[in-house]
Order: sequence, then C-alpha cells, then structure tokens
Amino acid sequence: MFEEEKLYWVALSAVSGIGGKTLERLVQQFGAPSEVFDASEEDLLAVPRITEQMVTEIRRIEANLDNLRADLSALSEEGVSVLTREEEGFPRNLRWASDRPALLYARGEVTAEEEFSIAIVGSRNATEAGVELARDLAGELASRGITVISGLALGIDAAAHQGALDAEGRTVGVLGSGIRVVYPSENLELAERMIRSGAVLSELSPNARPSGPNLMARDRIISGLSLGVVVVEAGERSGSLDTGARAKRQNRAVWAVDWCDEEDSHAGNRQLLRGGALAIPSNESVDLSSLEEVLRETESRLLQEASDCELKEGPLQLDLGL
Repeated sequence: MFEEEKLYWVALSAVSGIGGKTLERLVQQFGAPSEVFDASEEDLLAVPRITEQMVTEIRRIEANLDNLRADLSALSEEGVSVLTREEEGFPRNLRWASDRPALLYARGEVTAEEEFSIAIVGSRNATEAGVELARDLAGELASRGITVISGLALGIDAAAHQGALDAEGRTVGVLGSGIRVVYPSENLELAERMIRSGAVLSELSPNARPSGPNLMARDRIISGLSLGVVVVEAGERSGSLDTGARAKRQNRAVWAVDWCDEEDSHAGNRQLLRGGALAIPSNESVDLSSLEEVLRETESRLLQEASDCELKEGPLQLDLGL
C-alpha cells in the first residue's frame, strides 16, 4: 500500500512551477503536504511564488488523487519507489544541496554506500581515449568502494557506468526523463544492469519525455549526489560544464582531465582548469589516494556545514537558497 502522505508530495510536485524549493516553502508554511490541499486560496497565495494558476492546478490535482494513487501503485508493482526529502532513505549528499529536488523516483536501491561517491561525466561524442579513461577510472574508483554517479548518456557517462559495473562496484544514473523513459534507448540494457548494482533515479513525472531543460536540470542532481565531479571530456559548450558549475556552487570538489592539447573537444576541460578545477592527467596513472583524500575532506566539510545549519536553524529550516 502506498503511503498516503507520500501521495501528496507527488501531487504537489506535479504542479507546474512548483519545484523543490517552492514545495519546501509550502510544507514549512502548512506543516505537511496534505495540509496544503486544505489551505484556503488566500493562504496559498500568501506563500512566495505561488500564483493563481498554481492554486487552480492544485485544486485540479486534488480532484484526481484517486487516479494518481492508482498510478503510484502501478509504479510500485514495476519496482519503482518514491523517496521524499523527508525520508531517511533520501540520499544524504543530495539533502545537503540547496537546489535538491523534493522527491526522487528510483529503480534499484539507494544505500548508505552512495554517501561516498563521485560523478564522472563528459561528452556524448567522446573520443576513444576519453571512453577508455572514463571506464578505467570508474572501475578503479568503484573497486575502492566509491560509488560512481553519472547521467546515463552515451559516450563518457555510459563508459563510467560500465566501468563501475565491470569492477563489481556500485553506480547510480540520473535521468533527464521520467523513470519509465530511459533515454537514450541504446542504454536500456545498461540501465537494467545498474538497478541490480545501484539505482536509476529521476525527479520528473514517470512518463516525462527528455528535453533540453530536463537534461540540464538533472545536472544538479548528478553533482548533488556526489562529493566531487570529474569532467573527462568537454567541448566549449558541453553540458558537463554545467555539471561542474553546479558542483562548485554545491561546494563539491571538481576535477578536469588535462589532455595537454588544443583540441576543440577539450576546450571545456581547459576552461575548467583555468577556473581552478583540480587536474587529472590523461597520460599517466591517476593518484587515487589523493583523489580519495579530497573526497573525504569534502565530506567532512559538508558534514560540518550541515551540523552548523541544523544547530542554527533547526532540522526543518533547511537552506532554501533564498
């Protein structure tokens, strides 16, 4: 049986314009997602960024809760779980990010092993050398007990996931589409392997199609799940640069592979390195012990920041990035 309160989390997240921050404002204002539906129009409109159109949509969704309840039951039968940010099972690292989603749909299992994790991302149109480096690096890190996070895209992302799986480690993929829509479809078999040794996640409604904005939005989840991000290959306008930028704003470590060339396919790497990213050599062995040490330092710092925040504001007054 699907937990009733979780139903209201899902219902509110389905309202156009209500993202993670606005949903958290609503919960803080009214006490629980279910209480939002009992609030008057006047009280709802008093919440920052809530519009009349949103109120209308809340009422429409309220009238169709039975259909939503049935769909969630069907998802459960498909092996899909829903994790809200209130639950203990919500990924710890992502909970620390001010731009965290309100909930995640998950296939597979998110465990405590995901707390010590690193993202490996890069171009879809990767070079052979880039694919090999991503696969090897992911495998070496996974064999050390570090979970590998990526975006299930072609190229570098897929190589990172495969490397972790081949090393019998854990890996988590974040979709820029709904949990029922693995994109690209070429990675469907890879996704099935991943749910047996990790998880596939999405913040979007289960049947949502991929889009540019959705793919960009998932970058913050990739970085937020991780303690650090490695950019293997990135062109001048690569989406991986956005993942690196998000990681920096979330106080995560950022590495970029130094290819020691002037190729256009590595222009993003050079940009990241000029901006202060840590360098990973492309032509020699990576110092995995030093990389792991940076992850542990990042984890320690984030733990302290989370503790300070809770002491100052209380456990329910999380940073909304206002």
